[in-house]
Amino acid sequence: KDFEFTTEFLGQTYTVRRMGTDRDTGKAWELMRRQQAHADAIGLGEISDHYNVGLRSLINKETKRLVNVVTRVPVTTGATLRRLLRHKSGVAMTEFALGAPFLLTAGLWGTEEANYALVNMKIGQLAVHIADNASRIGDTSTLQDRKIYESDLNDVFYGAQIQGGGGLDLYDNGRVFISSLEVDPASDNQYIHWQRCRGAKHVTSAYGAAGDGLSGSINGMGPEGEEVYAQPDGAVIFVEINYTYQPLISARFLGNLDIHSIATFTVRDSRDLTQIYQRDASSPDDIQQCAAYTGAMSVSSGGGIG
Repeated sequence: KDFEFTTEFLGQTYTVRRMGTDRDTGKAWELMRRQQAHADAIGLGEISDHYNVGLRSLINKETKRLVNVVTRVPVTTGATLRRLLRHKSGVAMTEFALGAPFLLTAGLWGTEEANYALVNMKIGQLAVHIADNASRIGDTSTLQDRKIYESDLNDVFYGAQIQGGGGLDLYDNGRVFISSLEVDPASDNQYIHWQRCRGAKHVTSAYGAAGDGLSGSINGMGPEGEEVYAQPDGAVIFVEINYTYQPLISARFLGNLDIHSIATFTVRDSRDLTQIYQRDASSPDDIQQCAAYTGAMSVSSGGGIG
């Protein structure tokens, strides 16, 4: 049945007209020859396509004759589009191309999250190791309380750097605080007797600085409701690490890059709590002052750590 309609596409107006020939190819040939003077494009329907057998292409002679009569405007049987729709050899590749960005993003996100969890675990373990080691340092003597030295604390800091490894760069990307929480004999208040710090990250301890508690009182050290306390004539080593995570792939996969970990150990041996000593007053060891923001540690040719 012949029909005609007008439509609009991409801002252009088109008139589409169907003209049937009741499968009469002769009539179709004549109609196409005449209509090419009036049409912008011609489409052939209900006619046999060319087809392929193996590597050979077989041409339908009648279709070719009808197509060749039109020389002024484009003409098509729609065969190329139909072959493309029926072709399945590229389906898997197309599906992969569409899904690959999502799979790749999910894989990269999972990798970044796994690495973040691993680094978080390492920081937590380092905090425990530092607190444990700092609670054990000092001279071994049965005649007097154990004295601790600045060199001992330097060894603890340097050991943490070695344990963290080059991939972590603990002191370049973070900061470590070692505090000694004790009881002030004069007031029986908890106070931070001394504190040593190392790391280039510009942050301060979230739980206090050296001297806190002497001119007032502090409620131990630690998160609210989870504070730790020192016993009279004893000390608690409180370690805090504040570290900036270094993304393996991109920071866009993560929200907050800050990793924070704490650990505490009670000093188990009788320790001289009066001060931190220097082994050689004429050649004192470096003091890890909390006013300094210094990165990775190194060992000098003389064996000193700084």
